[in-house]
Amino acid sequence: MSLDNSLMMEIYPYGGIWAYLKFHFIDGITKQSVMLLDKTRVDYDTKKKEDDNRTAKEPKSEEEFKNTLKRFGLNPTVSVDDRIEQIRNELNKT
Repeated sequence: MSLDNSLMMEIYPYGGIWAYLKFHFIDGITKQSVMLLDKTRVDYDTKKKEDDNRTAKEPKSEEEFKNTLKRFGLNPTVSVDDRIEQIRNELNKT
C-alpha cells in the first residue's frame, strides 16, 4: 500500500486506508478528474482583488539599510582593503 502518492494526497488530504480504498477502488476516474479540476486554486473573485493596487512603502534610508545589514553580520562601512586584510587574518588563524 503506497501512501506517498501525491495525486492521491491532493484529492484526499486525510490519507489513510480509507483514502487509499477510495482512490484505487471506490471512486471512478470521472469523479477523481472533477475533484482535481476543483483543486486548481483559481481565484474567481478578481474584481474584489483590484483594490490591492496600493503603492509600495517608502524605501529604507541608507542608515536603516546599514543597520539591517549589521544585524545579519554584514558590515557595509568596512572598506575593500580593510575587508581583504580581515579575510587574510582569518585565513592565517587556521
